[in-house]
Amino acid sequence: MLEVGRFAIESVRGDRLVEQALGRWSIEAAVDVVAIGKAAAAMGAGACRGLGERLQRALVITKTGHALPELAHYPGVETLEAGHPVPTSESLLAGARLLEWLRAAPADRRMLFLISGGASSLVEAPAAGVNLDDLVRINTWLLASGPDIDQMTAIRRRVSLIRGRNQHLALAAAGVLAGRNDVCLLAIGTDGSDGPTEDAGALVDGGTLRRGELSGLDAAEQLRRADSGAFLEASGDLISTGPTGTNVRDLVIAWKGQ
Repeated sequence: MLEVGRFAIESVRGDRLVEQALGRWSIEAAVDVVAIGKAAAAMGAGACRGLGERLQRALVITKTGHALPELAHYPGVETLEAGHPVPTSESLLAGARLLEWLRAAPADRRMLFLISGGASSLVEAPAAGVNLDDLVRINTWLLASGPDIDQMTAIRRRVSLIRGRNQHLALAAAGVLAGRNDVCLLAIGTDGSDGPTEDAGALVDGGTLRRGELSGLDAAEQLRRADSGAFLEASGDLISTGPTGTNVRDLVIAWKGQ
């Protein structure tokens, strides 16, 4: 039985699966990689091997004690360790570094995100009025109370700025699409609730920035404050579905006219 168990674990190793997947990736452009979770170090190593010279930068955030010495041999790879299953001060530092690292990426850089279990406590950026002690108390209570992962996520995202994701993506995309009349992008949570809001996400187009700015809001400032929803509400682009009866990750669809 132990042999069967070892074989099963070997077959789903993060480095092996990521490297194999990237071997089938035909894109030759430069790529930045973000790997977060208890399997982040292995996934990051697989990305380094699979991308080769296409890899420009990588940020790997994993559980304390889970880093791999191999990653230190690759140029441009930064590894951070933080707390799990309860966030620590290192988790807040990792959250701040992640946001800073993403802001430094060129606008046209292709990004590869590799996320495994454990990411929610390893990377944190508390919402206004929430501190590390609050996060520790909330997470400790959740772990001891027995809610399922969906219930835990619903609570966690109300106290964190890194959970505010489809609306943030949509507004960032609106900046790229500004002035165009042939492209639009839909980004929604399939459960009908995005981050700490009651909206599922947003549908943006080339006129989103112009419409939102008429209300006096600045898109860049709203992105910096992780309050994209206020801008998207002003532009009329928020999507509200109510509870959908499902929860299978996010849905991102781009449409381009002929």
